[in-house]
Amino acid sequence: MALVDKIREQFKQLLADYDALRKQYWRDGEWYSWPPEDEYIRIRTQGLNLIRLSCGEGSEHYLQLRRLAEDKGAAYASRFLHIVAGILEAALRDFEGDMLFDTELRVRAEVLDDFLSQAEHLAEQKLYVAATALGGAVLEDTLRKMCDRRGLSYPEITSIEPLNVLLVKADAYDKLLQKQVTAWADLRNKADHGRFEEVTAADSCDFLKWLRRFVTEHLRDSPALQP
Repeated sequence: MALVDKIREQFKQLLADYDALRKQYWRDGEWYSWPPEDEYIRIRTQGLNLIRLSCGEGSEHYLQLRRLAEDKGAAYASRFLHIVAGILEAALRDFEGDMLFDTELRVRAEVLDDFLSQAEHLAEQKLYVAATALGGAVLEDTLRKMCDRRGLSYPEITSIEPLNVLLVKADAYDKLLQKQVTAWADLRNKADHGRFEEVTAADSCDFLKWLRRFVTEHLRDSPALQP
């Protein structure tokens, strides 16, 4: 199941949990008995995490639910459960209407960021060859994601340079940046193929600094990733 489908199912499951409680405790347009506090907190907390993942922390859905969670009068008051459900329903409608940021790509970017952070940590430990090899894998995966977003086809088994050529032809970036990608791909190959003496500390650190900028500009914040 694709990530976006899993997120959609989680939204629907939380709303189904709410509906089950509503059938038990809601009559004539109001709560005749408050639903269990632990269920209120669970649905709200899971909903907050789900909206953060799918909509982002800057979305109005996330901000509304967070305000509810932080309000002293509402944090443990299960009578606000129907408000939580309303926020979840609104977020799901926007999600299904393609009004939100491309969730799958954003989550993939977060995964890449984790790997990039690991590469930076390796460099801090002076393990420059390992840092460069891992950084190269992040670069290749980033280029794959950029091709996927643009509907560009490529062989399942490929490497940085063919992806680089595809993206330049698709005007994803210019030839100057293409040359930079090619140079860093060469450094990655040196790390992967045992030419360790050619992977210097300076080159490795410069590569990782450049890579973080590249990932941010072309996978996270690129206009091409907007709906």
